[in-house]
Amino acid sequence: NQGRYLHISLDFEFREKLLDPQTAEAPINSMEVTPANKTTPTYMIFNLHQSRQIIPLRLEFFDNEKFGALVYIEEIKADETTESEISNAES
Repeated sequence: NQGRYLHISLDFEFREKLLDPQTAEAPINSMEVTPANKTTPTYMIFNLHQSRQIIPLRLEFFDNEKFGALVYIEEIKADETTESEISNAES
């Protein structure tokens, strides 16, 4: 139960191309792959999957070993027209 607090869930994926196993110097270029060698580029996948309660007006940092995300939540006051449109959409 997440109650009346603000929560955020992040689910990001970062793919890093692995080095060419033959040269171990340059990344594998998918444009260089030919049907003759049937080499497929390989990727290391890094996931950022986190969910937590957050506090408005405070910068929150989510990270893993490869990358991160900054989240800042701020209240936006809706005018009467917007509130009316939201109420009608929910009906």
